[in-house]
Amino acid sequence: MTPPEAGEIFWIFTLNFSCNSMSEPPVLLSKWYEYTKWVISRVDQFPKNQRFILGQRLVDTSLDIQECLIEGAYSRGVTKRDQLSTANRKIEQTRLRGQGSRLRGQANNNASASLAGA
Repeated sequence: MTPPEAGEIFWIFTLNFSCNSMSEPPVLLSKWYEYTKWVISRVDQFPKNQRFILGQRLVDTSLDIQECLIEGAYSRGVTKRDQLSTANRKIEQTRLRGQGSRLRGQANNNASASLAGA
């Protein structure tokens, strides 16, 4: 499974975030739950030196976003707007951290290939 892009999350966020019934969670909550599971599985594969710093921040932020989305889904008015705005900012932070971890992984792979060739 590949992670959704930030733009994809935003459109799901804006189009499908209304709760029609309390028995069914909004689509975004289901999508974000899947994304969080994906992040946790990927963090488990990080090198030890990155797992406890960058990996933990990614997981914590993903769980914080899930909390904001739950609060926003079942709130109204200004509270809903504030929770969803907070979630949107944290999604952007997560996206940027994810890019940083991919860059580090590519640098580690390049360094390993250089050492193997030497």
